[in-house]
Amino acid sequence: MAGDYVRNIRVFIAQHLNPEASALAFAKEVRGQVIDMQRANELPARYRRFVDGREGAEFETVKPGGSIALEASYNSEILAFALAFLFQRSPTGPMPTSGHRLYTRPFRESFWVSFDGNYIRPGMLNLNNVPAGPMEILIGNLQPYARKLDAQRIGKRTLHFNKPEGLYADAAKAVNDSFGNVVQAKRVYDINFPDKYKLKQTQMRTGARAHNVKRWAGAYVESPALLIKPR
Repeated sequence: MAGDYVRNIRVFIAQHLNPEASALAFAKEVRGQVIDMQRANELPARYRRFVDGREGAEFETVKPGGSIALEASYNSEILAFALAFLFQRSPTGPMPTSGHRLYTRPFRESFWVSFDGNYIRPGMLNLNNVPAGPMEILIGNLQPYARKLDAQRIGKRTLHFNKPEGLYADAAKAVNDSFGNVVQAKRVYDINFPDKYKLKQTQMRTGARAHNVKRWAGAYVESPALLIKPR
């Protein structure tokens, strides 16, 4: 689940209780429902609690006739799930590319993330500081061969990696299967980001069109990504 939501829990308290006892019974009932929701994966371990409008106050401090509201963000849970899937499906081995050190690390250590355009380089993400609220999440990989690994084809020629093709499409399906009630994920064919790799030399076509330029030096390589948007 992604974004924020406020959940109001309604309980029915015995009418014969005095106001103070009724408030304590209300607090106990809400606390029990929170435990049940977490067991059912309907509420994450981290959430914001507002008791009579006071954030972080204990359940039992609710006043007679007061209110308890829970506000939770599932962005960090979705990101952790998506990154774990992508990591598991990433090829092993360094597969180095000459040039900047950013492009010589293993593929599974090269995933970047952005929140509504706020780009975070590989290794810099802190899941405890993921922004709350509905937002667009992108996950990509800065390695120059990211598209080749995803499609595992160049024209009609098949490429061979030690993991199956369709990395981002399969990741999107996994996210939709687990969190599809509140987010929608899909594979994006090509995405721009600050560290996107540029070709070092001009690429020429082969065969009958060998005299034609395919891509000029300095052009960006194609780079797919996983896009996750709130419903």
